Amino acid sequence: MKPDAAGGGLDYAHRITGGLSAFAQGWGGVARDPFGRWQPDYGALGGLRWRW
Repeated sequence: MKPDAAGGGLDYAHRITGGLSAFAQGWGGVARDPFGRWQPDYGALGGLRWRW
């Protein structure tokens, strides 16, 4: 069985108040396209999270 993707990621969260925190996520690596070629794959996401 051959892998379809390989890479790594990071996740960070910072509490601002008791119910509010900021977060950021990032990832990068390579993934196989439908033709079997390895292509770079990466992304990032960030925002605010509210809990009650």
